Amino acid sequence: MDAIEVLVRTVDCGRWDETAGALDDAFFRVLAVDAGLIRRVFAAAPAAFFDAHPRLSLHRATVDALDAGRVVDRRVLADFDAWARAQPEPALRDQLLVRAARARAATARGWLADAVALADDARELARSAPARDEGLHDLMPAVLIDCGVPRLLSGDLVGAAASFADAQRWAEGFDGSAAGHPFGEFARGHLALVHALQERYRAAEALLAVDAGAPGTADPLRRRYGPAGLLARSLSAAASLDIVEAERLLDGLDPSIVDGELGWVAAHVRTKLALARAVPWSMIHDLATRLDRDAHRLSAGTLAGSVLRADLAGLHQSTGEPRAAEQLLADPELLSDAGPVVVARARQALLCGRPEAALRVLRDDSAGARLPARHRPSGSVVCAAAELAASGSIDDAALQRAATAVRHHGAYDALAHASSELRPLLWPLVTELRHEVPAPWAYRSRVRLTPREREMIAALRTCPTIGAVARTLHLSPNTVKTHVRSLYRKLGAHTRDEALWLARR
Repeated sequence: MDAIEVLVRTVDCGRWDETAGALDDAFFRVLAVDAGLIRRVFAAAPAAFFDAHPRLSLHRATVDALDAGRVVDRRVLADFDAWARAQPEPALRDQLLVRAARARAATARGWLADAVALADDARELARSAPARDEGLHDLMPAVLIDCGVPRLLSGDLVGAAASFADAQRWAEGFDGSAAGHPFGEFARGHLALVHALQERYRAAEALLAVDAGAPGTADPLRRRYGPAGLLARSLSAAASLDIVEAERLLDGLDPSIVDGELGWVAAHVRTKLALARAVPWSMIHDLATRLDRDAHRLSAGTLAGSVLRADLAGLHQSTGEPRAAEQLLADPELLSDAGPVVVARARQALLCGRPEAALRVLRDDSAGARLPARHRPSGSVVCAAAELAASGSIDDAALQRAATAVRHHGAYDALAHASSELRPLLWPLVTELRHEVPAPWAYRSRVRLTPREREMIAALRTCPTIGAVARTLHLSPNTVKTHVRSLYRKLGAHTRDEALWLARR
């Protein structure tokens, strides 16, 4: 890279104006390729160098923040913003740098609404600006990634994908070279993560064809921007039911990644692995602890909070505790168009023997999702299971829809949502199974209560004792006991409270 050669040549002989020019044009590119050189330049530069070039003071603060694993010092950012605004014609790149840095700081603090507003402001500024270079090709991939992350975390996966795709285009269009901007790798990794979170694993894998580096890397820049691609790889491995590979990727993650803004994705993958291995309890405790500990970042209204609550509900469902799952899924703050939430709610209805309710959940388009959950692999399999349970049969179109979604996206873990009745019908249509499909959930047969059983439920709701039920229904206490035992068996209940809960719809 020419900029590296210029920096090496000029810093050794103290030609600081040439050094400043090279850094102005290629700071982010050099940082991605040779961060050590950037640090050496900043360590050797005199104080007057930064006084004369305020933009490089901000870049130095960026490197310091990367090394310390934090955000840019707000005082440095405020001083730079004041300087930029004081210019007769504020440079577009300076305005973008300030907004991106503030969006990242707000994201780190869990202030997603503020971060999204700043990100939108930056993207609108870039779109409305006149066509000019001003060094934009160097910084735009980094700015667009920083603007896309809060959109991802807030649940706007479409907006996040657009930002990451723009970052990729800026990187690949850089100076016409075959290699492009080195931040292109990070842009692809973030876009791949969006695809993987939407169960489009083959699309994610296509973006990750280039090696994303070692999970445990000590490079601060890669620790900030590299986790997205690594987490997308682990999601893809879990989706292909390659548990060993998924665990290898997760075990190699740096602790700073696990505790960072995307660390919840690792917990999401570990939930998938816990369900596949039928060892849910440790993960139940881990998720509950994480949701309490990181409440400011994992509120129910965020994508992370919604997905992890749906995961926790799925774990409870696998242990035969649907009431605990119901409490989690009833939270009105959950993102109603988040695929995992919709699927968990539909699965909850199937577990309680209510396939019609499951179909209503899956067919509800009021949330306005661009791709409804029933068209994603897991949703299509749950939908097929519900159709079969509701009518006792299923047409070929529903089977093909589920099988095609699984095959097309490589989402073989979605098959775990199939009922025992659906599996022999669906498996012959999915020809690429290389691993055994887990069966973490046992759906109940459709529950149809007789008129007498409905009377019994109504009496149990209002009468405190068996004797009172007998008097209300004009039956003997022994007859009531017999009816109650039969009703409990039918509902899969063990107590009066549980029977009333299961029969509530």
